[in-house]
Amino acid sequence: MPAPEAMACGCIMIGYNGLAGREYFQPDFSYTISNGDVLQFALVVERAIEQFNKFNDIFMEKSINASNYIQKNYSLDIEEKSIVEAWNQIISLNSVHDLYAHSYSHPSSPFQ
Repeated sequence: MPAPEAMACGCIMIGYNGLAGREYFQPDFSYTISNGDVLQFALVVERAIEQFNKFNDIFMEKSINASNYIQKNYSLDIEEKSIVEAWNQIISLNSVHDLYAHSYSHPSSPFQ
């Protein structure tokens, strides 16, 4: 996840969000470009540079906002909780599957 890592360091992102990146390519602190649109990319970079030169304080605020957003929504604690929750769901599904399989087993069946 190079884009979120860069954002966590305070970088302003300009680029294609890859669809999955829509989650963190927020218009308040990043610039989304259509896939393969090189002209749009060049124009947005040019506009961003102009804005940076004229309104540096706004860019610094965007930088801080990008970093705060990533650190708040993609912290190690959140990652850990997400992984534990996923495994708990998998274990729960396996338990339900085992319970279901045992309740419908037929002792006389040769296919157990």
